[in-house]
Amino acid sequence: TIRPPLFLTPKYSPLINHVRPSMKTIKVWPAGADSVLQDSITTTKRITTYPNQKPWMNKEVRLLLKARNTAFRSGEAQAYSTARTNLRRGIKKAKHTYKRKIEGHFSSSDPR
Repeated sequence: TIRPPLFLTPKYSPLINHVRPSMKTIKVWPAGADSVLQDSITTTKRITTYPNQKPWMNKEVRLLLKARNTAFRSGEAQAYSTARTNLRRGIKKAKHTYKRKIEGHFSSSDPR
């Protein structure tokens, strides 16, 4: 007898597929801009937030991740090993900082 093909697709749709990334436009002021000039300078930047992005992911971790990938593509074993170690430490630090931030919200009386 001929058996029908077995499709191993899940019945649920993963979060990354059924929720679209959100685009935000934020104002960014140059480092040298004084508080007086911040009203006249309107530099905007678009950032994309994905639904499966971890809450502790920050700019430093993204830069370390980029450095690790660059070191991998370069083919240098020592540079790649160092970059991996730095990334692991950066992730631990980011998670710890996020944990402190959340604990601070619970310990303060402000519900936000």
